Amino acid sequence: TQKLSSGDALLKTGTMEIVNPKIFNMLGAYEKAQYPLFLISDSGLMMYEDTLFEMALCMTEEVGLVHQMPFTANRQGFAGTVEKVSIRNKF
Repeated sequence: TQKLSSGDALLKTGTMEIVNPKIFNMLGAYEKAQYPLFLISDSGLMMYEDTLFEMALCMTEEVGLVHQMPFTANRQGFAGTVEKVSIRNKF
């Protein structure tokens, strides 16, 4: 772990025995979370400006997880089409 600035940013490097690379990339951040609520998102997913606020309003003592169905932006080219089909088929 290397401190990058005077803020809350860290660069975490190393290896772990996790098969899914996205989970591996998020695990270090999850373990170091400084706040009781946080958002895990993907670069290809989009959300409205107030979505995080609305999700946080749903959190109570009895609610431990709030999930939103993702939507993607229309992107040009073959890779954008494959990504959109892939995301739709996961749900």
